[in-house]
Amino acid sequence: MSISLFVERANKKYNLDLETISGEGGLNKRVITTVVTNRPGLALVGFFENFAYDRVQIIGKGEQAYIRSAYESRDRDKISKIESFLDFEIPCCIVSDYKGLPDGFLRYADERNIPILASFLDTYQLTFSVELILNYELAPSTVVNGVMFDIYDYGVLIIGKSGIGKSEIALELLSRKHRFVADDLVLIRKIRYPEGYKAVAFPYIQDAGLVEIRGIGVLNVEELLGLGFIIPKKEVDIVIELVDWDDSMVIDRLGTYVDTYEVLGIKLNKKVIPVAPGRNIPFLIEIAIISERIKRKRESDQNYEKKGF
Repeated sequence: MSISLFVERANKKYNLDLETISGEGGLNKRVITTVVTNRPGLALVGFFENFAYDRVQIIGKGEQAYIRSAYESRDRDKISKIESFLDFEIPCCIVSDYKGLPDGFLRYADERNIPILASFLDTYQLTFSVELILNYELAPSTVVNGVMFDIYDYGVLIIGKSGIGKSEIALELLSRKHRFVADDLVLIRKIRYPEGYKAVAFPYIQDAGLVEIRGIGVLNVEELLGLGFIIPKKEVDIVIELVDWDDSMVIDRLGTYVDTYEVLGIKLNKKVIPVAPGRNIPFLIEIAIISERIKRKRESDQNYEKKGF
């Protein structure tokens, strides 16, 4: 992701209000390749061993005070080490709680085409916000043909061949007061959380809220039911695959078989529901989710007992 694109999205989508104060020539030349940021305190004093120069550099109050002190005292040794820091191929520097930096520092960064971005957030808020944005924007992604819902607080991705009735089922699920994420094209991103990576679903077209019904046309969910029925994203907890009924197919009658669906290297539980005339598929999907919730609660309780609590 180029720095110019990062600034544009950070300001428009996340209201970060970043301002470029130097190095505009590098906005389209330099790119961000990792979601993790770095505090360059040691690098500014000339210690470059294991310096993570390929990360976005967060310059906090302490680093700003040191840079100002070095330039105000005209300490050539300190200034030389600060300039050596800027000689690395740094994507950009973002300055938290910005109160101003010396002209010499900004001029050298401009010569090196290193974007210096100013923020009025404190260091903790800025670091958290930048890593959160990069975590979403740089996450591996793919597009799945399906429907995404929040059903009983479970992220449910409904897939199946074209024409099997996914959108009609989506409309019925909406009438049952379940929350809608996307229809037809679902964008799946692999998002990093403290407990590991998760598949998170988004609408492929942001803020669309549309459902296409053959024979009726494209319906706007917000206009039909209100904005409260639309959510911008949801972690995928389970996949429901709709298949045509076939008398020769092997069906799991006891519900003990665990099938999986893999997306972006993440394995998700999958249930297969055969579609046939007379079968109430939205109701069966609801029952499948309730059954899954009960099963996971039982497993959680058993693990709790095994630990001796």
